[in-house]
Amino acid sequence: KGNTFQMQRDLSKQWVITAPSSGAADQGLAGAAETQVGALSIVTTLSPSADLSSLGLSAPAYTFDLVFVNATTHKIEVGNLTPTSSGYYVRFDSEKIYVVEKSGIDSLVNLLTSPPFPATATPVPSPETVTPAPEIGTPTP
Repeated sequence: KGNTFQMQRDLSKQWVITAPSSGAADQGLAGAAETQVGALSIVTTLSPSADLSSLGLSAPAYTFDLVFVNATTHKIEVGNLTPTSSGYYVRFDSEKIYVVEKSGIDSLVNLLTSPPFPATATPVPSPETVTPAPEIGTPTP
């Protein structure tokens, strides 16, 4: 759909979001996303000669590009859901094809619609100035 999400660590090793807009990241949520990448659970390995079109990998629904400090890069391409809807077909570095648990991929895809920006503080209402109503005198008979 053309949506993009990008975050990286700055020189002080703090997570910052650089796309779709720039800003500080919630360090806990960004760290959780980082952990999720490392915790992706492979259900099974498929043959590299599998039909990419039937797996949704000839035109992946999502692509994750991972770039590490040492300049190592990895690409994770996400295709169709499996027939049981418990995993996604995934191609790693344009070579290996796996089925990866659905929940792990869904959490990463969620970053597109819910980037880990810090929660905005709820504004504190300012005290209102109450102007007393004019006194109404008691009518005289």
